[in-house]
Amino acid sequence: MRTAVVGESHPRDADCGIEGKSTDADKKLESRAKNNFCATGTPTYTTFFMFQKLQNAISAPGFSMGTNRSGAQNLVVTNPAGVTVGEAHW
Repeated sequence: MRTAVVGESHPRDADCGIEGKSTDADKKLESRAKNNFCATGTPTYTTFFMFQKLQNAISAPGFSMGTNRSGAQNLVVTNPAGVTVGEAHW
């Protein structure tokens, strides 16, 4: 398997831009967030356990993501270094 290189262009990049193909504003924001590989700053240490805790929280009975993902904005976990990680903390 070939390792991807940051900043390298691929054919799929021309087919579907950073906002995807949806015309829905919320979906475009979601696509922009998940497709942004140009982040700056210091990387934050995360573990699979941290992601599992977030997944468990959104899978809990009564949890509502909301149409604009507002339900996820207060869900956070803290890594071993004390850095808070979550949807609204990136």
